[in-house]
Amino acid sequence: MGYLGINMSGSSIPVYSTNIEDNTRIGSLGYKERFAVTSSGPIAIVIKFVNSSGSWVDGRLDPDADISDWCEYLFRSSAIPAGYFRTDSTVRMYDSSGSFQASYPAGTVVVPYTESRSQNGTSHTDYLRIRALYDRNGNQISDDTYGMFIDCRIRYNSGNTPVYGNWN
Repeated sequence: MGYLGINMSGSSIPVYSTNIEDNTRIGSLGYKERFAVTSSGPIAIVIKFVNSSGSWVDGRLDPDADISDWCEYLFRSSAIPAGYFRTDSTVRMYDSSGSFQASYPAGTVVVPYTESRSQNGTSHTDYLRIRALYDRNGNQISDDTYGMFIDCRIRYNSGNTPVYGNWN
């Protein structure tokens, strides 16, 4: 399982072809642009990102690329017992098989499955694995959300996702 990433470096990060022998630059990640890390290792970080044509494609970053995990930018409040993300439009929840479960309105608070890593889906790499959901008043919505996934819709707009952290 990978994680959801964001470029908070303050500068553009080059993205290369996934073929390690072909160092062709296929795009870049702008400041605050979101993407999905599908694997990382000592040679490369493999990602899914939105290219300049608006397509959700595979790419590769240098292993020393200055990227951040979404969980480095969690909101905190005494009303919610864990770090969380906010939403500014309707979000959709799916189970681990990718089946739709429910929709939640803007203002829903999303608690990631773990605060140390924003785990994403294997088949749906721009889905965020969650622990819990709360309404805007801090009331837990349901116990049936543990281990479910929220569609962050990075594949449609990597600069403005309905789920966001404390980077705005």
